[in-house]
Amino acid sequence: MPAETHSRRVPVTRDEVRDLVVQRLAEVLALDDGALHDSADLRDDLGAGDLMLLDLATFIEAELGERTVALRIDDEDLVDLVTVGDVVECVVAQLDGAGAASEGADAPAGLEDIDALSAALGVTFNDRSLVKRSLSHRSWCAENGAPSSNERLEFLGDSVLGLAVTNHVFRSFPGLPEGQLSEVRAGVVNARVLAEVASELGLGRHLLLGKGEDAAGGREKQSILADALEAVIAAVFLDSGFAAAEAFVLRCLGGRIDDAAAGPGGRDYKTRLQERAARLQLGRPRYAVRDEGPDHAKSFFATVYVDGVLSGQGEGRSKKEAEQAAAWVAYRDLGEQEDDDAGAT
Repeated sequence: MPAETHSRRVPVTRDEVRDLVVQRLAEVLALDDGALHDSADLRDDLGAGDLMLLDLATFIEAELGERTVALRIDDEDLVDLVTVGDVVECVVAQLDGAGAASEGADAPAGLEDIDALSAALGVTFNDRSLVKRSLSHRSWCAENGAPSSNERLEFLGDSVLGLAVTNHVFRSFPGLPEGQLSEVRAGVVNARVLAEVASELGLGRHLLLGKGEDAAGGREKQSILADALEAVIAAVFLDSGFAAAEAFVLRCLGGRIDDAAAGPGGRDYKTRLQERAARLQLGRPRYAVRDEGPDHAKSFFATVYVDGVLSGQGEGRSKKEAEQAAAWVAYRDLGEQEDDDAGAT
């Protein structure tokens, strides 16, 4: 039986988290460890910009995701991080919360209603056995004597995904050279993005996991979620052909592809709003998000506050989409204020 079947959550101490944070910051910023004390201001003292903090978040998620429960540091978390100590405490708090949730969880949910999953995916399957196989992790197969996990489907899905995205960016962005086309594809065909999409689709609760993997937080692990989404793409391809698989991929990734093609700050209105608010000396925007509807068809509603004032509202099919919509409204309105200020000088 694979060792993974017996995996358990491995506790990570605060000192280990701090060592991980300091190690990455020292590498990227080319600083001595001595400069990275807990009270050091990330931006003012160390010169760590938003992209640097995003890199740090990605590194921490990848490192700890393989050792313990899955970890996710959202954009709003990054905005609130001021010092090195803030980063450490943010990670420790998330690990403690995820560990408690894992220890108090009920028995594995297993594969829930296939019709509900199909509705969330926007896909109707003719061969429903493909759905089950696409969500069957090897730990569950080992415990239940199932002949085939989702690994072969994941292998196929990786190629179908790559072709679908490549075909789309090639046809949709004729002005981009080959190097930029590759960057756009790499910006969306990666484990982090695929895991985000899988979470938005609710794949985690439908996964078939072994008891050990489930107890270790497998339903939220980046690698498992990303692999499951690729396996689902393969299932759609085998069941309904490439056109259906491509349509599914573009429903999941179309907005992110456009963002990547636009370049840094292109369609990322959260970043552009933050920059405009800084120029106007209004502080960092703050977001509040609520959701409505059943798990398989949620709608998200976001409100953004700038300098404590409600400055924009938006909605979308994901938290990120709603926040971007709200940021766009605030960005547009603050642009008028910025123009007025410029005209007055």
